[in-house]
Amino acid sequence: MIDITYFLNIPPMEIKNNSPVILIPIDDLTCGIVVSEICEIFSFAPQNILDSSNSIQAVKENYSQGIIQYQDKMLTLLDLKEVFHTRELART
Repeated sequence: MIDITYFLNIPPMEIKNNSPVILIPIDDLTCGIVVSEICEIFSFAPQNILDSSNSIQAVKENYSQGIIQYQDKMLTLLDLKEVFHTRELART
């Protein structure tokens, strides 16, 4: 389990026993990401992913897969495989 706030350039979260966790399959492992809350779950088509290279991002650049529009918001997609394989995890 990791706190991905480092990759989002925001202060670390306080992790509690009842903190929500999102489970993600990465290669042969199931990894957990601690989140402050889960507001909504939705699906999108891969062709709706837009290039994020020209956008202002809060996410460290190596960890973004692109952006998608959802309702009236633009959301940044994290490259979770890259997050879980990075050496930066050892430093956080």
